[in-house]
Amino acid sequence: MEFKEMELYHDKFVIVESLSQVIEMYQVKTFYYQLIPGIRRFRFSMSQDKSYLYYENKNVVSLTEYLLQGSNVNEVYRILEQVLLILEDCHNYLLYPENFCLHPSWIKIDKCKEELKVELLYLPFKPGTNDKYKEYLEQFVRSISKVFNELNEMEGFYYFIRLLEEFRENSTDIDINGHLTDFLKGKENRNLSENMII
Repeated sequence: MEFKEMELYHDKFVIVESLSQVIEMYQVKTFYYQLIPGIRRFRFSMSQDKSYLYYENKNVVSLTEYLLQGSNVNEVYRILEQVLLILEDCHNYLLYPENFCLHPSWIKIDKCKEELKVELLYLPFKPGTNDKYKEYLEQFVRSISKVFNELNEMEGFYYFIRLLEEFRENSTDIDINGHLTDFLKGKENRNLSENMII
């Protein structure tokens, strides 16, 4: 499935153009009638055989930009925890995990005082039609491994570097939910052990 990504009006919108036949209309209606936590809102239009998804991009700080501004290890863990919660919650709304665009430039980060909020971009496509999922997921994993390396968090760096190797060796889809769950549980266990030692 081919779809085009366009940015218009000086970053005010990210616009995704796709064939109308790949759009899952019940999902478009779901987003129209309710706000789904952790997912960027969009507007939808259709003309003949083409459909357009308009995601507001004004004053949005992407994960890429956020990491470039400088973040600490705890913030990176909080981002990963929120990404996992959003992905796990998608089944409650009958959404497909492979339709989340985990490209770092499309993940919205909103930090207000001590609160950090993550929003993911979702494409309401029919199953099996988002052929960019794996490519974007790989870029997400690469950016997380890079920031862990820069922050000298070697356990995180090695975990995500090994996951990148799994991308190269594995032709099937990577279970990012399972990997994030294992990684974050490992962090909790390490924290418990450290607290017990103290």
